[in-house]
Amino acid sequence: MEEVKFSDILKRGLPVKTQTQDSRDWIANAIVNYYENSEEIELMYDNRYNGDIVLVGDAMKITYTEGSFEYIIDAWITGIKLEPSKLITLKLVSIKKIENLRKDERFSVNYGAMIYSIIDEEGSFGVITNISASGLGFVIRKFYQVGEIVRISIILPSSSFSVEGEIVRSVETSKGTEYGVKFTELDAESVAIAELLADIKEREERLSRIVGFIR
Repeated sequence: MEEVKFSDILKRGLPVKTQTQDSRDWIANAIVNYYENSEEIELMYDNRYNGDIVLVGDAMKITYTEGSFEYIIDAWITGIKLEPSKLITLKLVSIKKIENLRKDERFSVNYGAMIYSIIDEEGSFGVITNISASGLGFVIRKFYQVGEIVRISIILPSSSFSVEGEIVRSVETSKGTEYGVKFTELDAESVAIAELLADIKEREERLSRIVGFIR
């Protein structure tokens, strides 16, 4: 594995994704400050961290994708400041560079959805945890088999649309079973997905621009 230094990639305004030690969700963020001498960074404190009860001393993972490579950083929280700016300080522990094998960029989300199958025509409520141009992941307290075809109605704040896909993986979590789905038919739905992904990407990139206003 190629040796990488923090200073090779970290800089102010860099858009990253973060994962707290008690969560499977990745939350978009941006580096507010990078202190090379102490190997620490400051991130914006996202209110979504409150649901995970983030405390000083907790571990956090940071990921950043550039081209065909993904960087994964292990860190632990050394400080949380809520005034005047909401900031979280992390001590960097290790970094690794791996080949990014994903065909499409994946975004962490939190959307409600109704999941339908041949044996569940009325549908069951689940939560979409991530989405890309080729598939998505959802968590639900219900059993599906790998290879099963499901129809997913994604519920957005101002609209909704449905996609069809095949269950390709499953993993147990504290909130239920998380299933990975590969889209099988995308005609008119592909436009809706493309628009949704563009909106998500714009919101994530906006975070890095906000950094310029933080003092």
